[in-house]
Amino acid sequence: AKAAPAAADTGVTGDVRCLLTMVAVSNVNKEHPQAAQFGIPFFLGRIKARAPGLDLTAAVKAQAPTMGGPQLQAELLRCGPLVTAAGQSFQAAFNSLRPPGAPAGAPAAPPAIPQAAPK
Repeated sequence: AKAAPAAADTGVTGDVRCLLTMVAVSNVNKEHPQAAQFGIPFFLGRIKARAPGLDLTAAVKAQAPTMGGPQLQAELLRCGPLVTAAGQSFQAAFNSLRPPGAPAGAPAAPPAIPQAAPK
């Protein structure tokens, strides 16, 4: 049976650990850094939404020393699917802007920009 996630893996602390993981992966994987680069603003947004007043510098400094190679691998297994799911959700939302019957590779319709009323 799989063990329950540690307290550090949940909530804001878990998101800080995921953020550090995404930064590490984006620095290491120079060939395909897109997922990690998407993950950085994703986790920053989650942290800001969950704890608007969080001292991010202090939180990062508290977690960074605990993030060795094995911990980064474990966090990548935990955090990666969150980023993947968010990316798929974004892609589905963006694809919904395509005109009906348009091929999958067709560009989505641009959002309507309200026009100012004539004076």
